Amino acid sequence: MENGFERQQSRNCRIGVFFFVCLISNFLICSIMLGTGQSQAVDVLVLGGGPAGLSAGMHLADAHIPSVVLTGPEPGGLLTHAAKVENWPGILAESGIAIMQRLIEQVQAHGAQLVYDSAVRLDLTQRPFVIETADSGIFTANALIIALGSSPRKLNIPGEATYWGKGVSSCALCDAFAYVDREVVVVGGGDSAVDQAIHLADYARKVTVFVRSKDMRAKPVRIRELLKKVTIVYNKQMLEVIGNGQQVTGIKIKDRHSGVEEIFPTDGVFLAIGHEPNTWLIKDAITLSHDGHILADFETMQTNIPGVFAAGDIVAGSYRQVPVAVGDAIKAAGKAIDFIRYQDAA
Repeated sequence: MENGFERQQSRNCRIGVFFFVCLISNFLICSIMLGTGQSQAVDVLVLGGGPAGLSAGMHLADAHIPSVVLTGPEPGGLLTHAAKVENWPGILAESGIAIMQRLIEQVQAHGAQLVYDSAVRLDLTQRPFVIETADSGIFTANALIIALGSSPRKLNIPGEATYWGKGVSSCALCDAFAYVDREVVVVGGGDSAVDQAIHLADYARKVTVFVRSKDMRAKPVRIRELLKKVTIVYNKQMLEVIGNGQQVTGIKIKDRHSGVEEIFPTDGVFLAIGHEPNTWLIKDAITLSHDGHILADFETMQTNIPGVFAAGDIVAGSYRQVPVAVGDAIKAAGKAIDFIRYQDAA
């Protein structure tokens, strides 16, 4: 029977091979396009390779709308960090990586054009919009769907950047196999922290969860499940990541009641403290909420710029669940199609 390490290695190998094949195919397509020295014009361009972006791309392909999905070099979004997904319709429980692999295959089967590259500059001052990519040249589009999602929030404390990837991580599913029979800590108090801690408990010798407040925000049933496997410590603030220059050896924490500081030895630190919207590319062009999310009309998913739509976790007020992101993306795609057809008829 496979142990946790073997299962993780097998899973990582399968997804790695799949994405490698995708990247090679993308490289050949982009090389041909760049060789012409011309930009590629499409009706609709989708930014983002998570569930929202891919779903929008599939809907556009089904409607035979000339379109491209810029997925980024590693499509999948935050869903690939999920060890177990239980709210995807029609599936009792499945890993996020497996779901995304099937979704990518499905989107490609529907004829969507996926480009495994990222946008580095946008010009939204006039139509057609101009999208410059890192390695695939320039695209122009009459409508744009932004589904760039969010990224794990960081603490921005001493040692965090130094030891990122050397013991500091935000993805237990990605890195748990490196901590077999070792000691790790999880920082956070929500459902994400619970998920990461439970997953790590299948690998690590000891898992300790540090919560900044006096209680956890996670669902009570999940907390009860967590208590069977790990230790939870409340009212602790993480101040610094400690290491030997090569890898993490501990963290400095402070008791928020007494103010006492101490060094807690550990081999790994997993952060689960929320997410930040990936709006750096469009923050000066599109109206954002006070916390940096895109303001969009929930009936049309259109932003303050006509022809620019948004979907998924990047949207202000979005209920951050995968099925909701998919639904909003399909709505955005439908409205983008209406926009294109109306403009063509005008």
